[in-house]
Amino acid sequence: MKASVLSAAPAARLWRAWTEPELLQQWFCDHAWGDIGMGGDYYWTFHEMGAQAHYQITELTPEVRMTLEAADHILDFRVDLEGHSSRATVTQQWRLDHAPAAEALADVRSGWLMSMALMRHYAENYCEQPRQTLLVQLPWSGPLSKALPFYQDPRELRRWLKVTDRPREILTDTGQEVCYRWDAAGGVLECKAFHWEGTGRLALRVTSWSKGYDLTFLKPQLEESLDHLRNLLIS
Repeated sequence: MKASVLSAAPAARLWRAWTEPELLQQWFCDHAWGDIGMGGDYYWTFHEMGAQAHYQITELTPEVRMTLEAADHILDFRVDLEGHSSRATVTQQWRLDHAPAAEALADVRSGWLMSMALMRHYAENYCEQPRQTLLVQLPWSGPLSKALPFYQDPRELRRWLKVTDRPREILTDTGQEVCYRWDAAGGVLECKAFHWEGTGRLALRVTSWSKGYDLTFLKPQLEESLDHLRNLLIS
């Protein structure tokens, strides 16, 4: 599984965004720490999902490539120059007998494509600025694909997304989820659809790097929006 983005940010900045824990936690995980050197350990926690990842760094070419190994899979991150741009690529490979089912594989692929879009946006526009996030979600027993047109189509988005200054520019469309640039919030809006602990989920997550933006007032609007979306999906 591979996810890649082409960015206007310098290659060194993309490398820092991945390899410096204090920067990684401003676009990817909630907390990161470790000994970032050959043979060192790299830890990530995701508070919203109650998950933690532990990797050992088994290959390291500064500002070019880092390989991280976990018990059941291997991550390879690299940065390359491509003309006047930089390309960041993450590849995930599973160890023998640990490959996920097709449903889970689709979730992993979509999740990495969304994350790499966030990394690019952060590196290009908000590097070193602290973030705040807001996640609202609800269970969904139907096919995840049913939500996609409501995420992609601006006319459908207007029917259920009950926020002011609705985002318009799509940063990435994974074929399962959609990430929007949201300048009004100083960040992005992710329209998500995934499985977690055997249950389908529909979710909205806002990431803001704007110092003066208050995410708390958005929570009721996003909860109302998800309710509207669910009603449309079952109607």
